[in-house]
Amino acid sequence: MIDASKKYRTRDGRAVRVLATDLKGGNRSLVVAIAEYDGDETVITLPPDGLEWPDRATSYDLIEVGPYDDFVIDEPVLALVSNGGPEWRKRHFAGVSESGRPLVFINGRTRWSSNENRIDCDEVRRPTEEELK
Repeated sequence: MIDASKKYRTRDGRAVRVLATDLKGGNRSLVVAIAEYDGDETVITLPPDGLEWPDRATSYDLIEVGPYDDFVIDEPVLALVSNGGPEWRKRHFAGVSESGRPLVFINGRTRWSSNENRIDCDEVRRPTEEELK
């Protein structure tokens, strides 16, 4: 079932806003707005599981977006590292581990300089403008 508190995209990568999960009258109780390539949105209804058809994949099928899906490799981030007490440290984003934890490069490295010096951390976030100074 689709959870309105989570982020989704369509199978073909377009952004989705969940408008309602409880539309009355039929088996298409999910109402979503899908971003089109020209910036407009199209509103459609889907079954509660977010899959347009039960027997085949379509471009309108909803895929859950992970919390780090919109981060870019080598992007400057602040990483919460619990090693020796929780502390936010300046790092560069290095991807997501198989277990879903964010990875960061250590010792000032980036993908260009080393793809081996990566560690997982508890959380990453984008720095504010003030923190980038």
